[in-house]
Amino acid sequence: MAWKNLTQTLTTGSLHDSNVFEELLTGNEKVLYADSAYKSQKHDQLLKRKSIKNQLLHRVYRNTPLNESQKNDNRFASQVRYVVERTFGVLKQYYGLGQARYIGIERNQARWSSYTKEKYQQINRKAEY
Repeated sequence: MAWKNLTQTLTTGSLHDSNVFEELLTGNEKVLYADSAYKSQKHDQLLKRKSIKNQLLHRVYRNTPLNESQKNDNRFASQVRYVVERTFGVLKQYYGLGQARYIGIERNQARWSSYTKEKYQQINRKAEY
């Protein structure tokens, strides 16, 4: 089962996800899709060094619009990311995983890990049919 190839990190609300970017890489990635908040020279260099195809969304800067190629790249990456983001939305809305239930990050990490592992295994079982 591919569960061992997945990573997850639970952080406090004050820590931006891009600060744990490298921790989320397993080493088995061939391509990486993420929003523009993760876009930086440091992350671009890391992905290049690890031979991971960079599909981070291009960031728009003030007075510097995206060119057509960048817009097309973002459209394509967004179509892939949509599936993942929709799944997180369902987990948050219908399964109550949008809020921390316990005091302490370790307890909340255990809850999130066990729940997502269970759901991932259910999806794999359905895919095997």
